[in-house]
Amino acid sequence: MDKYPFVSIIVPARNEEKVIKECIDSLLNLDYPKNKYEIIVADGMSTDKTREIVKGYGKKVKLILNKKINAAAGRNLGLKHARGKIIAFTDADCVVDKKWLKNLAKELKPNTVVGGANLPSKNTGYFSRAVSYALGTFFGSAGSAQSYVYKKKTEVKSVPNANAMYWKSDILKVGGYDERFTTGQDAELNYRLRKARVKFYFIPDAKVWPKMRATPVKFAKRMFQYGFARAQFMKKHKTPLNPIYAFTPIFSIFAIISPLLIYLKPVISMIWVAYVLAALLYGISTLKIRYLPTIMGVFLIEHFCYGLGFLYGLIVPLKP
Repeated sequence: MDKYPFVSIIVPARNEEKVIKECIDSLLNLDYPKNKYEIIVADGMSTDKTREIVKGYGKKVKLILNKKINAAAGRNLGLKHARGKIIAFTDADCVVDKKWLKNLAKELKPNTVVGGANLPSKNTGYFSRAVSYALGTFFGSAGSAQSYVYKKKTEVKSVPNANAMYWKSDILKVGGYDERFTTGQDAELNYRLRKARVKFYFIPDAKVWPKMRATPVKFAKRMFQYGFARAQFMKKHKTPLNPIYAFTPIFSIFAIISPLLIYLKPVISMIWVAYVLAALLYGISTLKIRYLPTIMGVFLIEHFCYGLGFLYGLIVPLKP
């Protein structure tokens, strides 16, 4: 393959006026020949100044309007407008490393997808950094490449679309993104690609820095959405419940009913002590002791809200 193959970079966006400029500036300053890539921003009908900011770049950035709003539709629309046979995805709130595209492209082989690390930004707030540290542990991410950082090239089950590169033909072959999934659409697409015998690899040198703007409420809502998407995914593909994913709905039910089980107080207390001890140990493993109480709180919010979202997703029928 050409050392510098032509790549179409697709960035779905909606109401990202506070971060979109930094994202585009980082893409324009890549260590990659300027005539070997294009930038496509699929705007989901923003009501702020996102489109105005993107238009300010003129012909350097292609702006398309995603009238269906959600990111899955934006990515599908971007694919239709893309000139490249190779597609790279990032998010509008991400800043990419100067060698991001080069490091992904050199590792992309036929029948593969490659992606890299999503690292906490230096300018990220205290709670957002605690979220990043928590999700970087097995207790917080179950080893998902969404948050876990591997130290060498590693085959994984999926890569997040904040930092990923695909062959366009592979995506189209399996039907593109399922636009019913407002979150988790990358994991759902990647599952279909794995069924088509495409392999996924984590590339540690391909780095992006999401400008996380998490608050406890926003994080709780996001985890609920992820749990909902996971349950909907299981319905669509009729997959069995992975024991790892079973933990969160069981934990949510336990957290709700445990105050009512007074006659089982010793057992309930032991379970809570075990959970707190696990959260403490995984929190300490991050070596971010200043963040330890918040990291433990992040675990609690994540597990409870993801589990609730999962249970709700089991109840709500999948859209036709």
